[in-house]
Amino acid sequence: MSKLWNESVKYSNSQDFYKNKPGPSINQFPTDKTDIKGLPAEAIDFLYRYMKPNSMTSVLKNEYLMVKFIPSGNYLNRFKRSAIAIFFNMANIHELNDGKLSEAKSKYRGEYKYLDWFDTKLKPSQSAPGRNKIRRLYKTLFINALNEINQEKGKSIGIYQFIVYKYPVNSKECNIVQSDFVKMMKYIFKTTIHSKNVPTGPCVELSKELSKSFNKKHRLTNRTLASHYPFFNVSFGNGIFNGNGNNQINQS
Repeated sequence: MSKLWNESVKYSNSQDFYKNKPGPSINQFPTDKTDIKGLPAEAIDFLYRYMKPNSMTSVLKNEYLMVKFIPSGNYLNRFKRSAIAIFFNMANIHELNDGKLSEAKSKYRGEYKYLDWFDTKLKPSQSAPGRNKIRRLYKTLFINALNEINQEKGKSIGIYQFIVYKYPVNSKECNIVQSDFVKMMKYIFKTTIHSKNVPTGPCVELSKELSKSFNKKHRLTNRTLASHYPFFNVSFGNGIFNGNGNNQINQS
């Protein structure tokens, strides 16, 4: 008997958990930040190799971040772990969480220039807890924006890249980001978004590479590739290779 996500279940050990835990529905929309997963490193490397960043559709840009979107018809959707997947790029985040302060710090030539403080990179993303905090906040604001919209959300399914410049630090800044997320989603809903064609050969190689890596990592457990990547065997129609973005999964 299949189990529901909200059903209380007791497991005898870790192997029992991996064997019997329910997998996410492919039509399940996220209701919490923890429902949004990312992409494996192999898939991200593949993206940068065969889908250059400038070929991905930019759907939002403000002082806080840029968001690029890959619609559900693209092959990479096979490797996501949730209907909506988000992966982050924090390489461009400003020092001191402020572009002007960062520039002023780099240009400072006063008597205190030789203090160690000026040689220290002071970015919100420089530590693992800092990066996790940024991910959690942006995912929460994204969920809040999605919940604000009362219409069919099927076209929002896909992969999002968040290129972060700045971290919102108060309610006013969070409201700005959330409001822009709402505008972004409305744009996605009314627009047919295309993504770059992905060659069939490399797609097959990626599948083999990911399968090999997964099987090696989980050889001592009962986990399967399909249980970890629930979209791996899902057919998105002809759009899966040409990335035409028209083969959307409807909201359940």
